[in-house]
Amino acid sequence: MGLLQIQLRDYSGYQETRRQMLVAKALPQHWLTYAMACYMNKDYEQAISVIDTFLKCQEQARDKDKLKSFELSELILFKSHAYETKGDIKGAVKIMIDERKKIRDRLAMNQSLARMYMILGEKEKAVEAVQFLI
Repeated sequence: MGLLQIQLRDYSGYQETRRQMLVAKALPQHWLTYAMACYMNKDYEQAISVIDTFLKCQEQARDKDKLKSFELSELILFKSHAYETKGDIKGAVKIMIDERKKIRDRLAMNQSLARMYMILGEKEKAVEAVQFLI
């Protein structure tokens, strides 16, 4: 059903389908697909809320059930991107700075930071982020 909804660009229906799957069985992939469905439906606040709730659950999860460091890194980058997309550039930067040690993809992090610092008019910080890329 979800694939058909994506093909038809029925993002609100897709969001509801993914929510129902999460309610039925709270597997990690259901959390993540629900967050992505919220994002695709431009429900950025809900996407961020789902990611935050999932991350809190991950803190309490057994070691074998936890995300791998790269998966966690990508989730943090996605959360920052959701903040940026909803227009909260400062919030997106704060996430990247606060979670810097958990982010494995330094290239993507510094590209995003440079872009966001330029938007915020903080050219010195943008230059620092770009220098890392060189």
